[in-house]
Amino acid sequence: MSFVCDNCGYRSTDVKSGETGDKRVRIVLNVSCPLDWDRMVLKTSEASLKIPELELELQQGSMGSSFTTIEGLFGQILEALKRTALFTGGDSAGQNEFAKKLVNFVDKMDETLMKKLQVSLILDDPSGLSRVEPLGNADSRLLTEYHEDEREEDDADDQDK
Repeated sequence: MSFVCDNCGYRSTDVKSGETGDKRVRIVLNVSCPLDWDRMVLKTSEASLKIPELELELQQGSMGSSFTTIEGLFGQILEALKRTALFTGGDSAGQNEFAKKLVNFVDKMDETLMKKLQVSLILDDPSGLSRVEPLGNADSRLLTEYHEDEREEDDADDQDK
């Protein structure tokens, strides 16, 4: 699904599959060369996203779903942060610690995207449907792990009692 507001330009794209995978997926990609920025990524709205080098952590549902490149995903995050930064201005902006931190973070994220700096991208998706495109069979920069959902195991243990 896709939505664009004619008044403010806000855009939203959501990928809905109608199903969930059998297992939770955790994907770690070390973005370290230009090819990595061009990889395709499917991030569901259920997936959390972390970029440890930037101290960025987005919780489930905070960004919606996306099917784009790694560069495109970073661009979406950056645009969302810039929209948020617009609301931290005004007369007291120079005195607002949050506004200063947000502007500094946006600058750091922008530099990472423009210079294609090395970072790690971590997706943790309880639906098990998020994916990052591998570059061949032996892709040493991409780790994809499938796990039983701990919450489901806990629920099953509780029902057995």
